[in-house]
Amino acid sequence: MTGRSSVSSCGVSSRTGALITVVPTTITLRPYPCPMRVAMVCPYDWSVPGGVQAQAEGLASALQRAGLDVVVVAPVTDPTRQRLSGDFELVGVGKSVSFAANGSRAPVAPTPAAMARTVAALRRIRSDVVHVHEPLVPGPPLAALIAGPRPMLGTFHRSGWDALYRAEGLALRRAAHRLDAAVAVSDAARETAAKVLGSHLGPISVIPNGVDLQRYAGGAGVDSMPAPLTIVFVGRHEERKGLVVLLEAFERLKKDATSSDVRSARLNVVGDGPATTQLKERFGGDDAVVWLGAVDDEEKARLLACADVFVAPSVRGESFGVVLLEAMAAGTPVIASDLPGYRLAAGEAALFVPPADAPALAAELEVVLADSSERERLRGLAEKRVRGFSLDAIAEQYVALYGVFWVGLHSFSGQETSAIQPKAPAARSMPRRDALGTCAHRRRRGCERRKPASPATAPVGPRIDVRARSDEVAISSRSTEKRS
Repeated sequence: MTGRSSVSSCGVSSRTGALITVVPTTITLRPYPCPMRVAMVCPYDWSVPGGVQAQAEGLASALQRAGLDVVVVAPVTDPTRQRLSGDFELVGVGKSVSFAANGSRAPVAPTPAAMARTVAALRRIRSDVVHVHEPLVPGPPLAALIAGPRPMLGTFHRSGWDALYRAEGLALRRAAHRLDAAVAVSDAARETAAKVLGSHLGPISVIPNGVDLQRYAGGAGVDSMPAPLTIVFVGRHEERKGLVVLLEAFERLKKDATSSDVRSARLNVVGDGPATTQLKERFGGDDAVVWLGAVDDEEKARLLACADVFVAPSVRGESFGVVLLEAMAAGTPVIASDLPGYRLAAGEAALFVPPADAPALAAELEVVLADSSERERLRGLAEKRVRGFSLDAIAEQYVALYGVFWVGLHSFSGQETSAIQPKAPAARSMPRRDALGTCAHRRRRGCERRKPASPATAPVGPRIDVRARSDEVAISSRSTEKRS
């Protein structure tokens, strides 16, 4: 894209309660060596596969493609397993430990050393915006919330709360004022954040998780496996994910189905977890159940594309269904538990059954596996549905929020507001910066830069033209104060 184009407006509120009114902005591409810089804090170990880690990685890559300069700060236990899919920088702040949370196990780094390194890293990165995923998780996110530089945006992923989470929220309600904007990935996650932090958090926008359409669409071109018909499960083996419900439904399906093709179906189980050994002892005698263990993203895309139906049998605690979107992007029909987060993701493009109801799941599986026209109908609906959840589209919504902070920090009266644009091809690469340093064009916090190079040598890249009329953008004095 070149020239100028309009960007839809969105409303944000500072934590002081004063509204930030954002008017429709314009985009201007100008040659300048320094794009907006975003420090993204991931709560969980970057070297361990997980939903939040995958979303942070995908969003960072999409923002980088959009022309922003992204640095990710996260725990990293095994540097050899760093799953970098983009050209953003990663700063490891310590090793993780497994911690029970929300019916699962979370790899977090709650040590004082990891928290201190997080704050030091954020201050030296000197970003224009700090984006914290799960601000209440002990470790890097909590350190950023309490002592990190501002402006700061928090994204809440968790659905459901327990006594410990409520207690933590009560203790940190005053710290929630440091979030200049709050986002939840679903209505369920928004309800959880509002319940735990109360009015101290202020208004919460909903921006759903996204999916890398290109990665999974590539898998959709793979020829389906020959008979037998194939069901696939992808997820952690723990009670909350409901794998035992699917295995019980599969047993019933093989015994009661009227079609011999359905009775000879195969179930591919992808993933592992604390319940793997117990489940294998109970169901391992069935040769039709194939235990594949943990796989990489490319293999997961292939397995989804080759399956005749994907099943997400979770029983609770799902704020959003990214894995449903991945299956839909791969062209695979979806059957899922009827949970609000899954409904938000799949809409009418999936079939839903009551959670923890193995007979109902078996009946729905028989209908889908026995009817190829029903599978084609679901594929068509999924193809349309998933387009709105591309990571690039989700990144655009976050860029709009980042732009509010940029305008508030760098506005000058009597001038015009502008926002960011996807990166234009550059005559040469951007000046490199160390992950914990600054480039030569940003000598101190803020936006002071050296005089741009001449047009013949200046790299072409986007910048936010930060000139804003005072009657267009009203931002509280607290959100425009100098970041500490």
